[in-house]
Amino acid sequence: MNVIIHDLTDLQFQQMYQQIEGDTKIISNNGYIKNCTGCFG
Repeated sequence: MNVIIHDLTDLQFQQMYQQIEGDTKIISNNGYIKNCTGCFG
């Protein structure tokens, strides 16, 4: 499995990754991602 984590706009992302294969998971900034609180946060 491949994971792509990004904070690009939809248009920027589509320009960079025009074709994504197989079991690739995409995590984007849709307003839900929160800052890391660390391993013991």
